[in-house]
Amino acid sequence: MKAFIFAAGYGTRNLPMTKTMPKEMFPIFDKTAIDFILDECEEVGITDLVILTSRRKKALEDYFDRDPELETLLTNANKTEELALIQRATKFNVTFIRQQEMKGTGHALLTAKALLKDEAFAAFFPDDIVLNDVGGIKQLLEVYNKTKCSVLGAREELENPSAYGVIEYKEKNNLSYITRILEKPKAGETDSNLVSVGRFIYTPEFLEELEKDYKNHKIGEFYPMGAMMSFAKQDKILVKKLEGNILDIGNHNAYLNTFLEYADSTPEGRKIINKFINNRK
Repeated sequence: MKAFIFAAGYGTRNLPMTKTMPKEMFPIFDKTAIDFILDECEEVGITDLVILTSRRKKALEDYFDRDPELETLLTNANKTEELALIQRATKFNVTFIRQQEMKGTGHALLTAKALLKDEAFAAFFPDDIVLNDVGGIKQLLEVYNKTKCSVLGAREELENPSAYGVIEYKEKNNLSYITRILEKPKAGETDSNLVSVGRFIYTPEFLEELEKDYKNHKIGEFYPMGAMMSFAKQDKILVKKLEGNILDIGNHNAYLNTFLEYADSTPEGRKIINKFINNRK
């Protein structure tokens, strides 16, 4: 199985940092945002990555490259832990594809279709981070292995589900099959509070349906909603409510919250946070 990573976006809600720094490279205490995806890939044995980028993402591409001079320096200084940290990303087999125009996530998937069409694949939005002993993709794979169908990750949104795409579903054989997805529904339009998270398992059949839908697309950005609804009518797409602390870095406030939540989950980070809080008293 391969992993596809959406990483071509402008990141406008995180300006001015994203003018020069890819959001995927944002530091989150002792890791980068992309490292959380690498953690999930390693957990399920994925080593082949297809990353959709754009001309602003050179630093992301460099992160997966070797740095012989730095490696030599660390080796000579016997800094084995630091050496392992910078070599970790280079152990993945990575293919970068440029999305030359921002035409939506459906178009992004089709841009990589030639590399993904032969088997089911995992897909990630680096904005979303899953803090849990069992990663998001591993949780989705448990459903995929039972059904061989496409699976979407989701979480509960209790405060303001109308700000998101809300997923309605039906239960069958202890599994949740998607029946409808409502984009930013009005109050009272749905009883569901389940919203999508940037973790997916897509099948080759889904890409074929997506390509068929794209042929009827006329103008503007193209999203996979039509293909999802087509599959929903056939009971071919499921949703899995993810366990764990589901975070994101999609804007300044969310990024700060994610930084603190993750740091607080580590012993060293918690010490620093507690010291900061105590010093404020």
